[in-house]
Amino acid sequence: MHAHFIARRYWHQRRLQSRKQMVYAAVTTTYCYFRYVAEVKMSHNHSRATAMSSLNGTLQLILRM
Repeated sequence: MHAHFIARRYWHQRRLQSRKQMVYAAVTTTYCYFRYVAEVKMSHNHSRATAMSSLNGTLQLILRM
């Protein structure tokens, strides 16, 4: 019974971890996309600022999980 409880807790932790990694991958992809768009547009200062602010917001969200 006790071992089962520990296993369940461990499995839950692993699932949360993999979800975090998935979110992190998505954020990285989004950030790279934003940077690419910023490079393509000549007004990249504005786009990069937007990308940075959205990235910071998402990172805050991940850290709170």
